[in-house]
Amino acid sequence: SLTNPGHVNQTFTGAMYTEGLLQGRGCNETVTNCMIYPTGTPGMVQISTGAVSDSHKKGIVDVETAVCMMRDLNLPSIKFFNMQGMKYIEDLKVLAEACVTCGLPILEPTGGIDVDNIAPIVKVCLDAGMERVIPHIYSSIIDKETKVTDTRLLKQAFDNIKAGR
Repeated sequence: SLTNPGHVNQTFTGAMYTEGLLQGRGCNETVTNCMIYPTGTPGMVQISTGAVSDSHKKGIVDVETAVCMMRDLNLPSIKFFNMQGMKYIEDLKVLAEACVTCGLPILEPTGGIDVDNIAPIVKVCLDAGMERVIPHIYSSIIDKETKVTDTRLLKQAFDNIKAGR
């Protein structure tokens, strides 16, 4: 393989293909996540996250079914997008519980996460028993003028997580 990425974001429909391709090229340490969407109904998730499937009738399924399907495919991580900050926190709680029940070790909440809400989002996942939580805070800690990560905000986010607030 020309590259060995440590982390790859994929749609529900593309994750297995990507994982197989990377494994076949010797990228055995790469974490491939599988993106699913919240629905606003805790316990139900949208798995039609591909370019074509997302633009048609929504594939909404029971959260444990979706997580178990990912385990069947040997995928280690779910990217839960778009959280819209705290809007889908109850969906996230039920998803984290399903991940623990089904043995999926990594959960990546993303979308609208910032210094102020990162701690309760991480706490919901850890309280459910998640092994690893990878919150994506994206542009919320990027300095708008320099376009560089503001390390003070990064430290504040980390300190908030440690303090549990």
